[in-house]
Amino acid sequence: MTALGLFLGVIMLLSSLPAFVLLAEVVSAWAYRKPLILEAGDRPDLAVLIPAHNEASVLEATIRSITPQLSAGDRLIVVADNCTDHTAALGRSLGAEVVERSDEAKRGKGFALDAGIRHLSLRPPGLVAFIDADCVVAEGCLHQLAAACMHFSRPVQGTNIMRSDEGDLRNRIAEFAWRVRNVVRPSGGSILKLPTLLMGTGMILRWEHVRLATFATSSIVEDMDLGIQLTLGGHSPVFVSTPPVVSSFPTHLADQVIQRTRWEHGHLGTILQKVPRLLFAGVVLGKRSACRLALVLIVPPLALLALIQTSQVVIAMGLWLSLGASMALPGLIALFGLGALMIGLVSAWFQAGRDLLGIVELLSFPRYVLGKFNVYRAFVVGRQKLWTRARRDGE
Repeated sequence: MTALGLFLGVIMLLSSLPAFVLLAEVVSAWAYRKPLILEAGDRPDLAVLIPAHNEASVLEATIRSITPQLSAGDRLIVVADNCTDHTAALGRSLGAEVVERSDEAKRGKGFALDAGIRHLSLRPPGLVAFIDADCVVAEGCLHQLAAACMHFSRPVQGTNIMRSDEGDLRNRIAEFAWRVRNVVRPSGGSILKLPTLLMGTGMILRWEHVRLATFATSSIVEDMDLGIQLTLGGHSPVFVSTPPVVSSFPTHLADQVIQRTRWEHGHLGTILQKVPRLLFAGVVLGKRSACRLALVLIVPPLALLALIQTSQVVIAMGLWLSLGASMALPGLIALFGLGALMIGLVSAWFQAGRDLLGIVELLSFPRYVLGKFNVYRAFVVGRQKLWTRARRDGE
């Protein structure tokens, strides 16, 4: 074993850590059982906050799925943010309180949420649920979110899934990857006592936790940033399986690319910017939940993780073949990392993908990975930093 071989082995181990975390989460998800939460007879009043930018085509379905779940004293607030359509009028006609915000210099969901929070601060509720304007909220979801938030006294992320209205293989693989990210991994993470990433919709906070957070930013992943803020403040989010909050992927390929580029560039930027801060808080300041959240955060989107692990194997095996046994350690670690990813994917498929993909179709995952290459190349040469809205169906 040479010093170079040992050094490269350490590098391979660190870069394979996300694959090992993924495997641990996915395997642990088999043991997940929804916690038994005793629902209180009365709960604090609930405000449901919906940020909306030109969402007239989808807002009615969202509001109609929420309204039957509200109790006396609950409120529904729509923030019509830089709208040029009739979102505000539609929200009022359906019984929502509407906050209108117009500021083209400050665009993005974070500013819309801030406007809604400032409106709520005039008469603060006990709980605030956040729902995107293009989501349908399954019956019982809000009730279970509220009960879980009271039970744990922590921010709670419920089940958030996206569906594809198109049945082609690419979209079904994307839907499977979304289930892994938003259902399988958080379920396993809860078994491992890991915090969850907030997902922007289907989440609920106590008002005292809302007041601790800064919302008015142009971040394109304001939900991740919120979860990091709360964790650093001592209130790490927890995942609870609930009746789902459901939205759909855009129909048009160009809009899918816009949406996924925003998500994935935002996630990668957050890894680079926030993981060091979380590790500092965990190691130096003793905030163990910050270290645990860093473990969750370092797992990149599945396609990128597959690219990383495959590239590592190619490089490590090339070194092993050319330099001999001195490069055995990095080669073995790279193989173990790729193996962890493959076992994790198959295990996740058994849990949450068999209704979407046949086993032969799952073998097409490498083609899906290659199709995302330009998204990751764009991160290097021109990362997306500003919020860009994808068109809704029918627009």
